[in-house]
Amino acid sequence: MARQQAASAFPAVEGTITDAKVAEESDADGTSYGAQLCYAYQVAGRNYTGERDRYGKTFGSQKFAARSVRAHPPGSKVTVYYNPADPSDALLRPGLSAFDFFMLLFLLPFNIIAVGAWAMALKTMRPAGEMPPGLRILNRETESRVRPA
Repeated sequence: MARQQAASAFPAVEGTITDAKVAEESDADGTSYGAQLCYAYQVAGRNYTGERDRYGKTFGSQKFAARSVRAHPPGSKVTVYYNPADPSDALLRPGLSAFDFFMLLFLLPFNIIAVGAWAMALKTMRPAGEMPPGLRILNRETESRVRPA
């Protein structure tokens, strides 16, 4: 999210869509679709090409991807935002979207549980050699045993 927001300050140039198609990605959870937009742009007289719409994955429904491809046919003009430190690092949609915040809020309860579990685990850890309360060690010549106090 930080990188996506930082891109809001990138300078912009005009670019041209060179190819647009629906990309498909499948995994155990199903199939997702995204618009794969290839574009060409020029910075300081040097030619560049890019494929990044946003930082991170932007896959969703096939209908959404197809609508984006139809809106960006080859030859159409787009605004390309590029990193001034590395003009080959470019994207079409800088800044945060509602989806970014949705994911943050969706994952928040899981993160709170994970942090709580780590805190409990650290609280219950004891230095090596320290016996938990209610137990005692019986040492004999040939053996050692742990018994309730």
